[in-house]
Amino acid sequence: MKKFTLIPWLTLLLTGIITNCDMPETEVHVSQDFMTHVAQVSFVTDTSNEASGKLLEELNEVTVTIDGPDKDKVYNIEGKRIFKIQGGRLHLLLSPNELTSDTDSRTINVIVDIPGYLKRNVPVTFIKGINNGFVEVALIKKTNLPAGIKLAEDKTGTIDAVAGLDKTIPIKASNEDVGGVTTEIIIPEGVKMKDATGAVLSGKLEAEVVSFTDNGDLTAYFPGGLMPNNIDMNNGTTENGAFVSAGFSAINMKVNGKTVKTFEGGEVEVKMTLGKTTHNPATGLPFKKDDTIDIWSYDDDKGQWKSHERNAIVKADSYGSLYVTFITDHLSYFNLDYLASGNGGKCFYTNLKVKWTGVTTENKVRARFVFTYLGTGASPWTQRVMTTEGEVYNDANIYIYNAPRLPIQIEVYDIDNGKSLAKKTFANGALCNGNAEISITAPAPVVELISLTYKGMCSGTRIYPPVGTLVYYKPAGGNWQIFHYVDYAKRFDTKIVTNKLKVGSTYEFWIFAGGKSQQRTVTIDKAVNSIEVKLPDDICKALTR
Repeated sequence: MKKFTLIPWLTLLLTGIITNCDMPETEVHVSQDFMTHVAQVSFVTDTSNEASGKLLEELNEVTVTIDGPDKDKVYNIEGKRIFKIQGGRLHLLLSPNELTSDTDSRTINVIVDIPGYLKRNVPVTFIKGINNGFVEVALIKKTNLPAGIKLAEDKTGTIDAVAGLDKTIPIKASNEDVGGVTTEIIIPEGVKMKDATGAVLSGKLEAEVVSFTDNGDLTAYFPGGLMPNNIDMNNGTTENGAFVSAGFSAINMKVNGKTVKTFEGGEVEVKMTLGKTTHNPATGLPFKKDDTIDIWSYDDDKGQWKSHERNAIVKADSYGSLYVTFITDHLSYFNLDYLASGNGGKCFYTNLKVKWTGVTTENKVRARFVFTYLGTGASPWTQRVMTTEGEVYNDANIYIYNAPRLPIQIEVYDIDNGKSLAKKTFANGALCNGNAEISITAPAPVVELISLTYKGMCSGTRIYPPVGTLVYYKPAGGNWQIFHYVDYAKRFDTKIVTNKLKVGSTYEFWIFAGGKSQQRTVTIDKAVNSIEVKLPDDICKALTR
């Protein structure tokens, strides 16, 4: 197979320094046509609007695993199958000619298993016609938990391969202080534990329980998302749909560092106490005693929800708190959930048109779109369904994959200026009817436009920056923000017109391309800038061979 060295030549325009001594060879031929479908995966710990754009740069160079049914069809931006986080983001590209119809898709799982964080298995789907997808992954750092998420641990037990656990161990992760979900487990004395291969384990037991409240932004941490595909219905069939959660928990155990998967000679008893604002979508009211609720388990290796037990009965204790109990012979996430299945819960994809008089592609705004379930007036209940990002201007189309049919609010938030631009509530199914719109009435931004015309030349031939080139910038005293991204639609652009820079101001730029990064401080001294770079012969040969 022909090799192709991917050179981040756009870096020359801002840094003026680059070498060809250690540029990696690609495993596939990377070209403009190859990168027709690129997914941006952003990693954060804070899911609030106020923290938008603040990526987990501390994860730079951390390697993640790509799994799932189409894992062999996805590459990193170099065209290789080594997947490292850079600048808080991971860029993935799909092999060309994979998607042939408007309803065709390819799905992979991004598995993030980093010491000090809870493991996440996040599905990423590529869809024909959506060339530049966005996925936000909320990671839980165990030493900095958001309010409404609690972690409880026990490291006192010992497992013997023959006698099992040396004592009964209760663990409780309580969110009672915020009226949230509480999860309790009892690990019985004598129980034996096995790993994924079925081998019986022995040694010191480390057990943890994490309890997730179901209200507000906390559902951004929901494993697999609230709009999952490929749900194992435990009867030989699979289903797609939309979950509405009443709370979820993660139960993890290790014996001498080996992950526990199943139990033998005993079962773990689980009790989940519902939060004070828990909402029953079947009735439109808060849950009450004798309601039914389904319990689902999550295969963290496959990234797949599975029906675990049907029609659990909601009970009430002597204090009036509502709870459900069940026993399990395996470990996973557990979710109390209502499922609106198939097309009754969501549509494959749709688009949302933005109307904003006076705003064009030249004074457009970088925005965050937050999709939230809304409860009834009698129940102050919300759940974060999904988040995406896009550039907004009049008649901009925001494409949405797995759009929910349930009643939902969409907020448009100006990331760079830190303010809400619009909110609109859509009735059941209204987002999927093909003509959904949201209007922004805020004054059109008045901006100073700075233009950067760039040209890279090899012996009289123009060379374009590779698709996937990503440029961040940081104003003095500010945070890193996206400045420019070369997606498929912009692959032959030669000019950047932006309202993000000001004449006389100094900025730091950070450029990612081809698995390489460069940084430099630049002062903008005029409004119109034209830069031509004659590339050295060795770089030209690498780009054109």
